Amino acid sequence: RLVEPIIKGKEKGTFSKEEYVTNWGNRWAKCWNINEGWESGRRHPKNYPDRQKVFRAILKSEFEKVGGFDPNRGYTDDWTLAEKLGYLAVASPGAKFFHKNPESLAEVFNHARWVGKRPYKLGFLGYILALVRSSLPASLVVGIVKGLLNKTPEFIIFKIVYDFGIFSGILDYMITGRGSK
Repeated sequence: RLVEPIIKGKEKGTFSKEEYVTNWGNRWAKCWNINEGWESGRRHPKNYPDRQKVFRAILKSEFEKVGGFDPNRGYTDDWTLAEKLGYLAVASPGAKFFHKNPESLAEVFNHARWVGKRPYKLGFLGYILALVRSSLPASLVVGIVKGLLNKTPEFIIFKIVYDFGIFSGILDYMITGRGSK
């Protein structure tokens, strides 16, 4: 179903709003969703738009026309297709797929570090704001509040590890200018 609109010539690229977490039984996978503000067991909120920057299927000719993804963008590498092509992926009705959230603190840290290695809005000021948001005091406050609200005390540990990953990723990107894993 994901490629059906492409095969029928209606779209050049698609995605699905029906994206589920495969390892939902894992505490850190659940914390990832809490951190992102996603609903239980899913990777998108209910009000997710019908168009987005991330392509899950695309015509090979379109992909090759723009030279593929830009790997030096960290977490936003897959957004580069939409930016280069000048259009967004369209939701493919009925298509379902599954995604694994990080399931250990090491995976949380490494993935968050990659997320941190991306360009930020507002340039240098954006990096500074992101560093403040991911600082230890901010992590503790957000971790405690969200942990209590979601009755998930381990979220405090998750948030500290996640934000330390973000913080170190930002610093690495600012120093090297590279966002790849």
